[in-house]
Amino acid sequence: MDGNLYQPLRPSEFRVLTLHRLNPHDCRIYCTLTTEIAPYHPPYVALSYVWGDARDVVEIRVNDRPLAITRNLFFALYHLRRLDSPVSLWVDAICIDQNNVAERNEQVRFMQEIYRRAEGCIAWLGVCYDDSDLAMDLLKAWAIPSQQNGNMQGVLSRIRDPFNQRAWRAVQGLLKRPFWERVWVLQEITFSRDVLVRCGSKEVSWEDLGWVVQNWAQLYHPANSQFLTNEDLRLVSLTKTSQVARMCLLRLSQVSGERNTSFDTITHSSASYATDARDKVYALLGFSEISVLGIRPDYLRPVETVYTEFFQAYLVQDRRLDLLARMAGIGWQPTEPTISLPSWVPDLRGEANENRNPITGHFAAGGSGPARANIAHDSLTLTIQGVFVDTLTVTDASGYDVGVNKTAIIPRWLEMAMGTEHQHPAGVTQLQAFFRTIVADSTTFRDGQPSSNSDNDQRTFFDLAAGMLWNLYPSPQPQEERLEILRRKHDITPVEEQLLAGVNDYVRALSLWSLDFPRPASRTTLLYQFTGAPGSNTWIDWEDDADIFRGRRCSNDFMSKTVHLCTNRSFFVTQRGFLGLGPKLCRPGDMVFVSPGCHIPLILRGDPAGHFILVGDAFVYGIMMGEVVDQLTEGLMVNVVLK
Repeated sequence: MDGNLYQPLRPSEFRVLTLHRLNPHDCRIYCTLTTEIAPYHPPYVALSYVWGDARDVVEIRVNDRPLAITRNLFFALYHLRRLDSPVSLWVDAICIDQNNVAERNEQVRFMQEIYRRAEGCIAWLGVCYDDSDLAMDLLKAWAIPSQQNGNMQGVLSRIRDPFNQRAWRAVQGLLKRPFWERVWVLQEITFSRDVLVRCGSKEVSWEDLGWVVQNWAQLYHPANSQFLTNEDLRLVSLTKTSQVARMCLLRLSQVSGERNTSFDTITHSSASYATDARDKVYALLGFSEISVLGIRPDYLRPVETVYTEFFQAYLVQDRRLDLLARMAGIGWQPTEPTISLPSWVPDLRGEANENRNPITGHFAAGGSGPARANIAHDSLTLTIQGVFVDTLTVTDASGYDVGVNKTAIIPRWLEMAMGTEHQHPAGVTQLQAFFRTIVADSTTFRDGQPSSNSDNDQRTFFDLAAGMLWNLYPSPQPQEERLEILRRKHDITPVEEQLLAGVNDYVRALSLWSLDFPRPASRTTLLYQFTGAPGSNTWIDWEDDADIFRGRRCSNDFMSKTVHLCTNRSFFVTQRGFLGLGPKLCRPGDMVFVSPGCHIPLILRGDPAGHFILVGDAFVYGIMMGEVVDQLTEGLMVNVVLK
């Protein structure tokens, strides 16, 4: 950039870029850059966009001087010009002197205010290509207000060709554009008054995009399965809306006045990317829950120092270890380029988190108390207190790995679970413990409790369970052959065979898979392998169910849940018989550790020097709801030094 273009800014000053009117006979772009002071400034619109390839530049004229900008920004300005009037914009690459580190540090702190003061925000996705016009039209078609968990028949009836494959493929491409992964977008979308999403000459409001995301999320609800084919659901499942949904939640929380925790905001940004890795912290300083940490932007500090000091500030402010569980540890594939972090410092880069599937839910493994943790003065070690629960004896990461057939539930993991010598420590049947593990169950249907958190939680629990049991069978062996084996093994009578033919599809699948047929035979007794028997303190009463095809109907929901959760994770069995999901690279000998201030158990690995390395987080059914909290006392807890 030409240094003569910029004069030093004083406090509360910022620059506004004015696009000159469009000249149909001249494709060149002419602009004026002026310095303004808040709150005495002309109306302007903020631009949210991706810089693009810094080597691919185009020249524009600013204040009669040449200025090289990236091609993506050039096209944004090109499309935003008007014939009738100039356009005033705030564009970070031009309005901030990128060669002045001190100015960048100060303007970053001011950016939330810049977006709040703007009349609106244009989210520029890029020029039209790969049928993006079709994609924008489909988004507008699905932007229909609806009720959460409502019947989608009315919405579908108002859309012409709602599952047009070409249009859905175009949307999949549109939502994979780099814009959605940019960390600065979170602040820009959240704090702007009105947001207009623009791609080429097509546009859709952010409010409409929110309805689209909500409607597509509801398509997975079992009540709507009758309106969709498997191909329809496949189109929806391949369309990644998670980042858009996170932005919608952040924006909604600001509009409603609800304050997120710093953990919430950081995890919302976990999959976002930044050209400068320090921006994974600095781009969030506009959020009040992050600003209270007292961090000041400094682009001269190494990334490792920025991340370590951020976690230290988070620990002092929130007294929690949940961020450590969510984004730290060595149990995942190494990220390039590598940075030298202790195992306990969260690697905030999007590249480091794209293959992590966090354990989410309302868990309280470490209770509700604050963390008991201290960072050494040299910032190289972290000492935490807690209890060792068990040791991993068997691990396997071959479940939903890349390229593995995802149409069957992890048969190897199920074999591991059913083959353990121990009864599960929680007392539930082994099949139920396996189910609860691979869906990371967070309901209160546990340990003899007769009810769940809510009717909706109860319905979800049994829907997912029905989906899993139905997936136990089909098997490579034809169903009639399997049924004949069951007949001979148990000398099944015609009356009993009639019963088996009339029960729910998931009950029949369970019998064909296990070749078990308890007597007296009934729907209830056939489910004992999953529910346990009446009278046991862990029995779950699965009420009569008139939905004969519930298993098939809920199969997609179950598969979607487990594929998302289990991909790139390792299934493990512990010495005492616990089942769990851990980081992909956990191994036998690693230990399950529960610590105050952390809702999720941790996997630790010892070293010969007596220190420990954090491997990552884990779901371990039977200790997720505070079952070992009574051990978290001064007399039983140990100090563990993580490096």
